[in-house]
Amino acid sequence: MQKRSFQNVKEVSTIVTRRKGVTNIQVKQSLESTSSVSLTISNFKDAQIEFLKHCRIKGLSPDTVKFYDKELKQTMRSFADINVPIADIRKINTSHVESFIEHQQSLGRAINTINSRLRAARTFFNFCLRKDYINSNPYDGVQQLRKRHEVGATFTKRQLKKFLDAPDLTTFIGLRDLAIMLTFANTGIRLTELTSMCIQDVSFDGKGAIDISTCKEPLRA
Repeated sequence: MQKRSFQNVKEVSTIVTRRKGVTNIQVKQSLESTSSVSLTISNFKDAQIEFLKHCRIKGLSPDTVKFYDKELKQTMRSFADINVPIADIRKINTSHVESFIEHQQSLGRAINTINSRLRAARTFFNFCLRKDYINSNPYDGVQQLRKRHEVGATFTKRQLKKFLDAPDLTTFIGLRDLAIMLTFANTGIRLTELTSMCIQDVSFDGKGAIDISTCKEPLRA
């Protein structure tokens, strides 16, 4: 009985060892398969599919996923137009991104539109970098475009004089309107700042001052 029991234990041990060997082989094959899948993703479109899947798994809103999908498709089309190597994203570099910006500008795209595509692509390539699809992010060092703030049309001196002469100074309403106009003209405060003013915010000491709570320093009238 003891001899037979010993043989059974030996057989079980042999089976367990064999199963461990098979399991180790399967794990190794699985890791190699996963690694090979990662290395085979080299073109823009396949990497984009993986990125959007990652966004959905991460729980980003449908609108955010839609934004990335739209902007990356537009970026890929523009890359194709200027012969950026989208078949191998490892070859895309910063000079290609700069050419992309110039191409978008030549098409008359708005600065906000270009900046949206730059943001989407930067996030996409950061994902590719983490997944080892690329060696470096070509968008590193590329700044967002600055939007120029153009000054709107202003009054001429003649128009301004006519405007200030309009209130009837013999009435309270006319004096109030003139005071509002002069406050706007001399301080440049916003409408919400003006309407939120209280009597205690106005000082008549010296040259006079208006204390606006939303400003860092009092405005001198």
